[in-house]
Amino acid sequence: MNARFHVTRIMLLFVAGLATNLFFVAMPTASILPDLWAEDEKSPAVKTAGELTPAEEEFRKQMTGSVLVGVFSIDGRTGSPKEERYEISEVRKVAPGKADNFVWLITSRIKYGDKDVKIPVPVEVRWAGDTPMIQLTNTTIPLMGTFTARVMIYKDRYAGTWQHDAVGGHMWGKIEKAPESTEPVK
Repeated sequence: MNARFHVTRIMLLFVAGLATNLFFVAMPTASILPDLWAEDEKSPAVKTAGELTPAEEEFRKQMTGSVLVGVFSIDGRTGSPKEERYEISEVRKVAPGKADNFVWLITSRIKYGDKDVKIPVPVEVRWAGDTPMIQLTNTTIPLMGTFTARVMIYKDRYAGTWQHDAVGGHMWGKIEKAPESTEPVK
């Protein structure tokens, strides 16, 4: 398969999700540089999954029903970045993670080839002050590969890095509200 297919698939899977609940239970949530993510007065301080701080509620509202429209690059390749699009239907906090961060479930639409499905994926959300960063670390999705991503969300923009097995790069773009869809999801 070509690299564009793999890159598109990892980007979609990153925000799209998880095919089985078993994967959710076994998902690694390795901590990276925990001292850099220390809480400050703007960081969320809620310690349970059921409650949302004002910053978390703003993040949830912004991302639920949104579309991330942007581009991605592939390390070591020249040429223009490739277009990407993620349709996110729901974002919710579901469980405590490591270092007072929480696991969130991001449900998104994956469209590639003849596939068109909505899938939830668990990710850890870390906070740098008032800025959320979505994290997925060396997560193996059966029949798909191993994925790692770090995506920062600020106002109406996103930017980050991604890795799918040996292929990786950068991603960036705008966050828009999704138009009402009448297309069925298979």
